[in-house]
Amino acid sequence: MKRIESTKTSVLSLGAAMMVERLIQFAIPIVLIRFLTPEEYGSFRIFWLLVNTVMLFAPLGLTQSLMFFLPRSDARKKSVFVYQTLLLLLATGLMGALLIGPWSPFFPSGARDTAVDSFIPPLFVVLWTVCLILDLLPSAMRDVKAQVRIVLVLSVFRPFLVLGAAVLTGELKWVLAALVVFVSIKLFLLAYYVIRCFGFRVSSIDIASLREQLEYSLPFGLSAGLYNLRVQAERWVVVLMFNAELFAIFSVGAIFVPMVDLLRRPVRQVIQPIMSQAHANMNIERVVQLNLRGNLVVSFFLLPVLAYLMFFADQIVVVLFTEEYADAASILRIYVLGMMRMAVEVASILIVYSQGRFVMKLAGSLSLLSIGASYLGASYIGLEGAAIGSVSTIFVGAFFNYRRASRLVGLPVKKMQDCKGVFFILFSALISSVLALWAVSVFIENDRVLFQMIAGLAITGVLYLAVISVLGYGWLLKIFWGRGVWDSVEGKGV
Repeated sequence: MKRIESTKTSVLSLGAAMMVERLIQFAIPIVLIRFLTPEEYGSFRIFWLLVNTVMLFAPLGLTQSLMFFLPRSDARKKSVFVYQTLLLLLATGLMGALLIGPWSPFFPSGARDTAVDSFIPPLFVVLWTVCLILDLLPSAMRDVKAQVRIVLVLSVFRPFLVLGAAVLTGELKWVLAALVVFVSIKLFLLAYYVIRCFGFRVSSIDIASLREQLEYSLPFGLSAGLYNLRVQAERWVVVLMFNAELFAIFSVGAIFVPMVDLLRRPVRQVIQPIMSQAHANMNIERVVQLNLRGNLVVSFFLLPVLAYLMFFADQIVVVLFTEEYADAASILRIYVLGMMRMAVEVASILIVYSQGRFVMKLAGSLSLLSIGASYLGASYIGLEGAAIGSVSTIFVGAFFNYRRASRLVGLPVKKMQDCKGVFFILFSALISSVLALWAVSVFIENDRVLFQMIAGLAITGVLYLAVISVLGYGWLLKIFWGRGVWDSVEGKGV
């Protein structure tokens, strides 16, 4: 019981820290755009396009593999896995730097003669790639408190440096320099944590363990790269078929998609090492139980937020992005449907069962399907069609993932999740948002959009908690407040 309580607390604390981090990341561009010229802000987005392009494949799934290997390794082998991961990330970072430097034929012509046309992007890419390990290493070591502290410390330094440079100078070159300072601080924290936990080793590559790690990580790394490539390719479809103004609207509609990862990642980082250990002990019931619990936690927090986004999309877009982007509301609603499906997943089961090759093949197939579907949708429907084409592949991928996971654990799909619980959570979220929209429409004037948005959020939250309790799932609240415990695979609590 103690371990379960600790797991719940870890998920909530890490989730809160990551939420702060993501909110700050979301706010930084909103502030930057007010201090940089349009040309410089465009160059800033090109800078991150270069970085994120390298990040498609540079990690190679190595950092994620630590969540699998460290919980089941002794102290010596843990050190080997960590140091060889650092060396491999350094190598891939250097290769990525060669591809995106100003000397590269792939360097975008639109960034020539700007602050991006310098040594800063390749230097940043090398440091950023190596420091990726810090985003997962403490969690893989079951040191969630350290992970929370690191996330919060970096969340403070990033806006302080980047926005400080923008406010004081108003020049992109100093903003990029601030980013280099920020990633240097992250590197210092990484070095301190690694040396403290594993000591200092000049050379720590074991051929057998390296082969084992790469065989596990490469399929997952390539599949993640293909998935992210699908997301970028979808945006390229819009860029090539529509003008810049319409692409801006499309981007606003998709801006909340990372919210799923915001809630999913802390749950995965806390629970997956435990799942890996359970799988190593052949405790399949425990593996399924942990995945079920994780999905209930994510659904409990994510689905009411998504329901609110769906029914209050018009108000949210106008308040945050002005009326010029009002057409993005319909695109946002389409993406919300896909995000709702992503609330319940079995990817964690596939990971602990080392199904990297399957995931990679599926991701590659879905990438091609998504590009084709987005193109056809955009051709016949427009911007909404591009979104529909992309979201449709999410449901296709879910079908194959669940079928594979069902075969691995030897259970039918309906036994792998608390379908009743997820349905009640979804119903509670939808009915609460509908009633909140009706209330603000009746009692608040249409021109008071900000007030409608805030009141709608408050009413949705109160009604959601009331409805979920009336439907018999109030025990979830007891779990999260520390007044109840889990007692079965079905997720029923007392």
